[in-house]
Amino acid sequence: MSDYKAYIESFVNIENQLIRNRVNEEITNGKLWPEPLIQFNPSFKTGAGLRQLIHDEKIIHPELDNIFKGYNLYQHQEEALRKGADGKGFVVVSGTGSGKSLTYISTILNHLFTKQSFGTGVKAIIVYPMNALINSQFLKFEKFKEKYKNNTGREFPVTFKKYTGQESTEDKQSTIATPPDILLTNYVMLELLLTRNAEENLRNKIFNSLSFLVFDELHTYRGRQGSDVGILIRKLKAQCKQKPVCIGTSATMATGNTWAEQQAVITEVANQFFADTFETSQIIGEYLDKVTEGQPDALKVKAALLKQPDFTTEQSIKLHPVSIWIEEKNILELKGDRYFRAKPRTFNEIVTELAAFANMELNDCMVKFIAYLQALEAFNKTQAFNYLKTYFPFKIHQFINQTGSVYATLEADHIRDIQLDAISRTSPDKGSKPYYQIIFSRITGTDLYSVLHDTINNRFAPRPYNRYVDDEEVINAGYLVLQQEKSDPFWDEQRDMENLPENWIRYDKSGNPQIKREYRNRLPERVFVNEFGNPSETLKPGFVEAWFIPYNSNIDFTSGTVYDSKTKESTMFSSLGVEGRSTSTNVLVFSMIRQMHFAGLYSEVQKVLSFTDNRQDTALQSGHFNDFIKVGQLRSAIWRALLSNSQLDYSTILDETFDKLRINISEFVLREADPGSHQYNENIKAIKNAIYYKIIHDLRRGWRVILPNLEQCGLLNISYRSLNDEVNREKWKNHQILSRLTEDQLKLFFSSCLII
Repeated sequence: MSDYKAYIESFVNIENQLIRNRVNEEITNGKLWPEPLIQFNPSFKTGAGLRQLIHDEKIIHPELDNIFKGYNLYQHQEEALRKGADGKGFVVVSGTGSGKSLTYISTILNHLFTKQSFGTGVKAIIVYPMNALINSQFLKFEKFKEKYKNNTGREFPVTFKKYTGQESTEDKQSTIATPPDILLTNYVMLELLLTRNAEENLRNKIFNSLSFLVFDELHTYRGRQGSDVGILIRKLKAQCKQKPVCIGTSATMATGNTWAEQQAVITEVANQFFADTFETSQIIGEYLDKVTEGQPDALKVKAALLKQPDFTTEQSIKLHPVSIWIEEKNILELKGDRYFRAKPRTFNEIVTELAAFANMELNDCMVKFIAYLQALEAFNKTQAFNYLKTYFPFKIHQFINQTGSVYATLEADHIRDIQLDAISRTSPDKGSKPYYQIIFSRITGTDLYSVLHDTINNRFAPRPYNRYVDDEEVINAGYLVLQQEKSDPFWDEQRDMENLPENWIRYDKSGNPQIKREYRNRLPERVFVNEFGNPSETLKPGFVEAWFIPYNSNIDFTSGTVYDSKTKESTMFSSLGVEGRSTSTNVLVFSMIRQMHFAGLYSEVQKVLSFTDNRQDTALQSGHFNDFIKVGQLRSAIWRALLSNSQLDYSTILDETFDKLRINISEFVLREADPGSHQYNENIKAIKNAIYYKIIHDLRRGWRVILPNLEQCGLLNISYRSLNDEVNREKWKNHQILSRLTEDQLKLFFSSCLII
């Protein structure tokens, strides 16, 4: 978060001290990234063993013992299996890692082995919201297949295949020609195979033999997408010869004070989604179990915190006083006769309550509690590695907001109210004054009010920044800049005329410059306004002096920068921050990977998993990240080359940068060659040519705000050997304009010409 904070602050360019202080205060207090929430996973109540259902009660086929031998069921899994064995559908609502997928997989396999109907068509369709989940589940089926063969010496009779749109043509044709017993797919491909001519054989086998329709992660199907999938389910069921058993799973679907209330809501949703008649008894929730023993004791908790925790056995965790306190206060919440998950809380909230309970200093308690969590994590790593039960594994949820905008009342600096929340007016006791969105010059950081001159009511009304402005509004849209006390007038025609575009100027017969009439309505206009935006011709009590800049000026009058007429408003001015979502994601991901490296994690586990809502965004983000890394590598090499040499030129920068890149040649060539050979030297030459082009391309000044070059970032300076000679040429001393420039101004001018 420190890395991200530095990234965000690099975009915050605010000249006004009061606004800058307020923004920094909000950032420091976590306005954009509130303190993360910590969520502990509870323990699930165990149910009957699988062998009991197979051998004692004989409701599950014995062959499942060859697939799930020795597996102990949780109570919600047992309940679901009993429903499935009875031919009823169900919806399992339980947390991550609770074995939801086992409920429908076991139900389907039990049906297949009981009916012995292998290879006669598609008996089950399992629909996942993402292909990543399909690939993961497919690997699970592969493991079931392998385990069955190892335990029986026979081939696994159940066939299963993926149908996601990413398979090869051969695999797709094989699935159509010989449909599997179990088909893993997504709702888009399910829609296509129900409509396309090429999938007719597969479609017919589904209609003739489908017995189970499963939707994983039910909570993802909401709104319009949920309606689309609901219609898809109805189309499928209408063609099936027999009514398929419908099954759903989800980590969360409803809230309520009691489980009965939640069941009622989920039942209604399931009936709407599946076009079925679920009863509340078919909605199965997780059963949570209290694993610690006894009640929290303040003296024991304090004594335990003062000792270094040493967890070597499960019992040492269950009996630990801090574990008892955590489970009671932060993991479980008893409602009636059933435990529910407690709401996630911030680290400070947990530690503050713990310190008060144990009568300890907050900082001391914080250090000791962190030591407890680290010991708990170390024990759980060992448990997980050996496929054993873990205790109170926790997740950290960090929410991150975009920087948004600044809003302020239209008043003098010392009394105007500044907010970072999008609110329309102050409270009635403060006069119900309107808030205006503040934007900032990208060049100077000067603050401007985004306004619309309401000519009917004669007032300057708030205007949303960077919103489409139609042809009628262009005339009245614009910005207000407050005139600073004891400062020169913001705009002076005689003083600032030289900053205007050449086509705005004409010369009279005496050669004096004049502003053309058609451009006068684009110049800043002096106004006096009160806090409600009402104008006045004179400065009166409660009014401030300001300058109205028309929207269509295409000039940043705070810096004198002239923009093209097609330039977007967001190119000239910015809201509080201008960070892009893709770049923000890159910065966060890169920082996470670096922190994992510094923490000593093996490269195999230095991973970040990102979910996006569609394939196009996924491809865009991955490409964006690859570019981000490549640019970072190249710029880092250039910068380090300069650190070693202090000065580089076009003849030395390539070799020095190439040396710092430490490139593994084998990653870039089709056929490796021995070092020193002709082919090896040619490979090096080709790679160097490509890198040299990238170096020169990257050193140029960029027009993009989010990717300035190294010189614009202040990390190096670019100069030109012949610049002094050019500046001192005699011909410039007689030039109409250049003769008026100082030597430094001439250097800046010629440098700019060379860059262009």
